[in-house]
Amino acid sequence: MSTFQFVARQSNGTSIEGVLEVATRRDGLAELARRSLIPIRLQEVKESRRETVRVSTNSLATAYELLADLLESGVPLLRSLDALSEQCSDVRLATVVGQLRARVADGSSLAEAMGGYPEIFPDIVISAVNAGEEGGFLEQSLRRLSHLFRKQAELRSRVLGAMAYPAFLLIVGSVIVVAMLVFFVPRFEPLFARMRENGSLPLPTILLLSFSDSLRSLLPILAVVGVALIPVFRLLTASPGWRKWRDRALIQAPVIGPIVRSLAISRFCRLLGTLLSNGVSVMKSLQIAKTATGNLVLIEAISRAAESVSAGGTLSEPLARSGQFPRDILEIVSVGEQANRLDSVLLNVAERLELRTHRQLDVAVKLLEPLMMMLMAVLVGFVVIALLLPVFDGAGGLS
Repeated sequence: MSTFQFVARQSNGTSIEGVLEVATRRDGLAELARRSLIPIRLQEVKESRRETVRVSTNSLATAYELLADLLESGVPLLRSLDALSEQCSDVRLATVVGQLRARVADGSSLAEAMGGYPEIFPDIVISAVNAGEEGGFLEQSLRRLSHLFRKQAELRSRVLGAMAYPAFLLIVGSVIVVAMLVFFVPRFEPLFARMRENGSLPLPTILLLSFSDSLRSLLPILAVVGVALIPVFRLLTASPGWRKWRDRALIQAPVIGPIVRSLAISRFCRLLGTLLSNGVSVMKSLQIAKTATGNLVLIEAISRAAESVSAGGTLSEPLARSGQFPRDILEIVSVGEQANRLDSVLLNVAERLELRTHRQLDVAVKLLEPLMMMLMAVLVGFVVIALLLPVFDGAGGLS
């Protein structure tokens, strides 16, 4: 099979772009004719020219929901993929859907076709779609995936939105302070030269001028060292030991630690609950869902829990022994296991944790903003006072 990129015109005169997976160019023209498309350009894409495609989470969630609607309405899978390719607002996703359609037409299952694009369709999508195809509930699986991706996008947007203003304050405040020390403070040194020689310069002013001189002389060196340390930092952050230390420090940090922990556990619970709801086995679900935490400490705790489950044990007990999961959450999970309702219980736990995280995040941001404002006020106030003290001392001496 070869990949052909096409530009064609629909019956209403609008142009459409996409990709076909066919054996020859003639087969590609025949496929366009079957779709009632007038070919404008049909060009083979060499493997070396294929690029990694990135698609937004919201676009994927919309695509899963639309495909689920089409399938529930009784539209066959191939025609549903055609309609999805035409209605996708994201051109890159429309191209990929066209490639999926070609592979499905050649006899592959939808899950197998998606497996060729791991950068777009992660393991959870492939596993859920595969379970849905085998169990005859593909549309339900796609709808659950749509809900999952929308929740993830909503949570990510909320966290980024909450941290945007504190990050802005930190960046702008740091730039202002550094600019004052590098460009503004040195202008006062000639005015204070005689007082420095006489030893009458106030201590805050001496400290300010000394720090400004040191910063100006070290700034180029710090910039060069910072650039040189970037590859070293990347190597360091890639090592499992450093990542584990960082992840442990994050979840144990005051204020931010409970937020990071709740976010990680909520992602794990929602992903695990979605997989179990889609008929994926417990062991495979745990293997996929543990990576959603993004924290090595929690991943190790879940891996040990998976070993217990494979040996016939429960999930809640080894998670409790790890000391990384809240007791109230573990109690709910234990009840869900006993009632054989673990999938729905995990989704409810995810909702509860997300609400708790939202509250914690709001409180942390409300505390962080005034603290940062106070810090900036102290720094700027110290600079101003240090520069005005010699003026006041000189005025006092004259009087």
